Amino acid sequence: MNWLNLQTSVIRSPEYVGCDPVQRATWLNLMIYCAEQENGGVIPDCASWKDRRWQQTCGVTKPEVDDQCDLWSFDGENLTIWAYPAEKQEEIQKMRESGARGGKKRA
Repeated sequence: MNWLNLQTSVIRSPEYVGCDPVQRATWLNLMIYCAEQENGGVIPDCASWKDRRWQQTCGVTKPEVDDQCDLWSFDGENLTIWAYPAEKQEEIQKMRESGARGGKKRA
């Protein structure tokens, strides 16, 4: 996805307001990375990434990600991002597939 659709209620939720500004910025960078990858809000096999990889891949540092809060959590090796708009991702993917099918019919 080239954009991130967040409802304003997410920014006013206890999970978000209960975190400090660095955690909020980290969450936003993780969300943007997930939106670009269309990965459903889960970064697979990333628990062992070193600091440089976090910086270059997601724009965050390993210590920031290791400072877990209500906005993200590790499940084994995978990092799950809270409030990722998976339903919007599915909607976009379906529209993209429909558009591709429609375009092929005309050709």
